[in-house]
Amino acid sequence: MPISHLARIAIGAGLIILASCASGSRNVQTSAVGGAIESQRSGGKFAPAENDRYAVTSAELGAIILDGQHYLRWTFGLRIKQPIQLRSVRVEDITNTPPISYISDQAPQVAGGQWISYSGAIEPNAAAIPWLYDNSASSRIFRITITDLNNQVSVLNQSVSYSPQAKKELRRWYGLDNSR
Repeated sequence: MPISHLARIAIGAGLIILASCASGSRNVQTSAVGGAIESQRSGGKFAPAENDRYAVTSAELGAIILDGQHYLRWTFGLRIKQPIQLRSVRVEDITNTPPISYISDQAPQVAGGQWISYSGAIEPNAAAIPWLYDNSASSRIFRITITDLNNQVSVLNQSVSYSPQAKKELRRWYGLDNSR
């Protein structure tokens, strides 16, 4: 029985887990706006950023279909480690200048100790997301700014990496390459 296109997308998204939970060697990257960012690496992936209050549970690029057209969007998730009420969550890609704002949630909803949100739809082409279409390894650095109801601010810098093969697989799984 053939696998539907949506099933292929779901399987592909499940296979590409961009934030690994294990820790390993340290890696220092330079963001265009914030200087050096130190991240843990494990098996070529960056470990989730965390502090005593929050932990990143996802920073993943996925595909969606709107009106029959393919688009990409980022999914970001946080685990709330303490009984904290959130005022806002902002997520920006700080890899290059200027930063790209993906989420500005001014009324964050937490369910089961988790916050999850999505970026808007991104055109799946080399003009909108050029790093996905080049043949080199790519890393993205996201600055996640969390403000609680007491106006205490936490900033987590989450890195995600993509090998050339992972980018090729993403394009194929999500139907973005003409050569299927």
